[in-house]
Amino acid sequence: SISRYLEAHTRRRARHNQQHFARLLPDAVYKYNDRGETQLVPLPTIQPGDHIRVLPTHTIPVDGEITGGASRIDENMLTGESTPQYKTSGDRVHAGSTNLQSPLDIRVTQTGQQTTLAAIRRISARAEQHRSPQIDRNQALAQQTVLAVLILAAAGYLLWQWIDPARAFDIALAILVATC
Repeated sequence: SISRYLEAHTRRRARHNQQHFARLLPDAVYKYNDRGETQLVPLPTIQPGDHIRVLPTHTIPVDGEITGGASRIDENMLTGESTPQYKTSGDRVHAGSTNLQSPLDIRVTQTGQQTTLAAIRRISARAEQHRSPQIDRNQALAQQTVLAVLILAAAGYLLWQWIDPARAFDIALAILVATC
């Protein structure tokens, strides 16, 4: 049925989005060392309190606060907002956002499973796994309604076949159009 196709399609898209989320973050980031120089290090080694640099066109790998620089940030993956947001020192940024213009220095506040992106992934995975009982009830009601409408249209057709056969099809069609 159409509803089952749409449900399967939605589940496939949710799985695709989960895989896309997993590929969204970089494997390594530029971390400031004790001498104030940046050094490329694996993302899992970054901890809250560390200071990192995110270059233009790079994905922000952590939640944090901008400590230096200003840039437009594409937060579309997180918020759905298509217009990039201008962010500067003191503003918060989130993992999964893209730095579009200028280098940013960021103080890390959340990493890994504590980021906003990770929370969205968990919610999305949970929603994909659990089918709402309301959906089942709505689907059953929709099936009953469709059956009732078809029976009503058939009854109208048969009744008008007896009254005025030339109008029977038009009446059945009118019933279908009016109820849909």
